[in-house]
Amino acid sequence: NEKVKTIVVTGSNGKTTFVSMLHYIFNKINVNSILCGNSFEPITKYYKKFNKVDYLIIEQSSFQLHNLRLYNPFIALILNLQPNHLDNSYSLNSYYENKKNIYKYQNKNNYFIYDHLLIKNIYTNANVIDRLSYPNLDDININLHKYKFNIDYIYTIFKVLGIDEILIKKINGFKPLKYREEIKIKNNTIFINDSKSTSIESTCFALSHINSYKNTILIIGGKDKRLSLDILNDYNLKYIICYGQIVSKAINQIKNVIPCNTLKEAFNIATSIKLDNKTILFSPSTSSFDQFKNYVERGKKFDKLVKRYWKLIKITFLF
Repeated sequence: NEKVKTIVVTGSNGKTTFVSMLHYIFNKINVNSILCGNSFEPITKYYKKFNKVDYLIIEQSSFQLHNLRLYNPFIALILNLQPNHLDNSYSLNSYYENKKNIYKYQNKNNYFIYDHLLIKNIYTNANVIDRLSYPNLDDININLHKYKFNIDYIYTIFKVLGIDEILIKKINGFKPLKYREEIKIKNNTIFINDSKSTSIESTCFALSHINSYKNTILIIGGKDKRLSLDILNDYNLKYIICYGQIVSKAINQIKNVIPCNTLKEAFNIATSIKLDNKTILFSPSTSSFDQFKNYVERGKKFDKLVKRYWKLIKITFLF
């Protein structure tokens, strides 16, 4: 279809949140868009609606980009690029090469947006644009400041499309997606459900929003994606508890880690530790497929454990 234009987004972390933010703000400023791909319905479901919208916003994973040839989205964007999916890719290099298919076949009428600090040696005929910094962050809800890079990328897209940057303030009503640093406070304990964390970088992102590591207990665990956990030693966490398939790796790579078998066991250990005003951060750092169907099922399990814990606390107070 010649009328509808595509904005295609990939990256190692945060793709779903970014495309959801872009779709949200488009709706708020009356730009018609369809959100599809990867975490959403496939593009083909909407082919009858292509002539009724301005943009298709498409989220794509490295797996979906693997075999694409002669692919030239109007705007292609790589959010970030870190080691990931090494359990499925032939190598780190092949994982990166899959990502680069997003811009490789673009032409002079297309745009590729990226961060020059992340990607070198770009070979494309597209108009290449480095991520711009949004100048008016003070106008944005403080709860969304952690998504500064996302807002920068949206600002850059607006510049390409000729949309007034003042309209970015419409993002203020955006609510973060499920299982991304969801906070609940029970009995002077902060529980953070970050089940969507499927890489070590996403766990570091969550840790960057915690004020005090000395009262923080981190729960990690899941399927081994052949990613290093060493960086967690750089955080002065009170405890790190690990369950699941990555336990043996965690024992070898993380100092003073507490190993266990299941998320329930990890949760029980975390809640039994005597610590004033503690934070229990569940940010698994890897995929869920050793013990759960997906990150949603894993996130629901953590929510149930928090709810059960709160009921037990209330009963204890009664006696």
